[in-house]
Amino acid sequence: MHITQGDYDGKAVIISWVTPDEPGPNHVQYGTSESKFQTSLEGTVTNYTFYEYKSGYIHHCVIEGLEVIVDQITRLELSSLAFYLKCQK
Repeated sequence: MHITQGDYDGKAVIISWVTPDEPGPNHVQYGTSESKFQTSLEGTVTNYTFYEYKSGYIHHCVIEGLEVIVDQITRLELSSLAFYLKCQK
């Protein structure tokens, strides 16, 4: 999993991850607490072939409009695994 800044104002992030064998789910849920995910976003998924190499499935999801002063918790679910990311003030 990789997280990068998604805009110049610091109010967006891009969450990227790779699944090796099949696309799997490509959505991210986020909110202001672990028990309250108010928003679910659908990401994009792609893969590529270079000569005989075939990549895994590359997922990208852009979360925009984040409030810098509010704690945000992001849940990323890959098959049966879920990751919780908390952005501190």
